[in-house]
Amino acid sequence: MGRALIFSDPKVVELVRTQFVACAVRTGWYLAPEEKEFLKQINHPGGTFRMYACTAGGKGLPIVRSKSRLAELEAVLDNFEPEPNPKILALSAESESLEMRPPADTEVLYVVWNVLDGMELLPLDKHPVYGKLQREAGFDRLWVRKDEVQALARGEFPESLKKRMFTGVHQVFFLPEWKKLVVTIEDGRLSGSVHAQAESGKNGYQMDLLGAVETNQGKLTRFDMVAKGTWRNDQVSAYGSNLTWAGKGDREVTLAVSFTLADRNDLLAQTPPSAVNVPQAMDRYINP
Repeated sequence: MGRALIFSDPKVVELVRTQFVACAVRTGWYLAPEEKEFLKQINHPGGTFRMYACTAGGKGLPIVRSKSRLAELEAVLDNFEPEPNPKILALSAESESLEMRPPADTEVLYVVWNVLDGMELLPLDKHPVYGKLQREAGFDRLWVRKDEVQALARGEFPESLKKRMFTGVHQVFFLPEWKKLVVTIEDGRLSGSVHAQAESGKNGYQMDLLGAVETNQGKLTRFDMVAKGTWRNDQVSAYGSNLTWAGKGDREVTLAVSFTLADRNDLLAQTPPSAVNVPQAMDRYINP
């Protein structure tokens, strides 16, 4: 949620894009020794807690904490002095092995969701930050294996992709199993439905699926699918972005989720799905 709050301001996005090199740091348990030493220089504990700034050579730049992320970043730039010959951190093979990039021949889908109806909205005049976040869409990524692409080309929707899609995007599809899941492909048209219900009978979701899939010589050239229907989860964590508020008040909301083929060369597409938060989760995610 912290990142969503920070980057919901277009001025912050522009400043970070043009004046900084933005980095997301793995949790401290999964850092190579040279990475830990570099972060130690700037008093960074590792992980995604708070925002830190430093020069290319690892000299920490003080951040005066305030309620405005834009003001914090502008103050960093005001105090910045270029280093004449910065020593750039050289990453070891151990560090490279901890990278969680999409495996070779894997396609990437962007996953976007938003609450369409049923959520009690906070007034923007009283809650300018959280009220804005509440109205914004959630975002994730989904990996599709080469053999799954080949199955789609044959007009089949493989079980492994169903599991990854309808349990791997855990902020939205939060239950490990479903009561009913039907997905069919006919002449490139994708349709179906998903229904999952918690044992309590309270939380769950029931959505219709509609979309299109196209392949060319074994390559996925188009994948567009929308899931839309009812959603309820009063146990959602704070990391669910706008779904944090959707689950409050014992209410059922109307939710829409889109799956769209990404260019895997985009930097955003190379960021691992939220379910792959540690290297050990890679195999479990790829082979559900």
